[in-house]
Amino acid sequence: MVEDLVKRLDSVVTDMIWWLRDRASEFKAQRKYKIANKLSGLAAELGDAFRPLKHYSTEEVAEGLLLKAYGEFYRVCTSILFEVGDIDVDKTNEFHSKATDLATEIVLITLRGD
Repeated sequence: MVEDLVKRLDSVVTDMIWWLRDRASEFKAQRKYKIANKLSGLAAELGDAFRPLKHYSTEEVAEGLLLKAYGEFYRVCTSILFEVGDIDVDKTNEFHSKATDLATEIVLITLRGD
């Protein structure tokens, strides 16, 4: 069950990373480097925040580290919502809802030991 949720979350995260990178490329082409760099940084942060969450929920279950990874993942998702929401509010709201709901479900199931 957790593996299926992690795969779904992986898909959601991958889609957002590609979307952020595509928008960053568009802004670079428009010579809006500050926004482009912010988007590229958020894409990297999202990937970096997802890896430990995935690891501690599927490979090495360590409750304290899982909760820490969840907190960092949630922080990055919320940063994306607030910092990128003005570019495409529907996309970022949808991402934030899906990603945080799936991550919460993964953590709860993992901690319960199901």
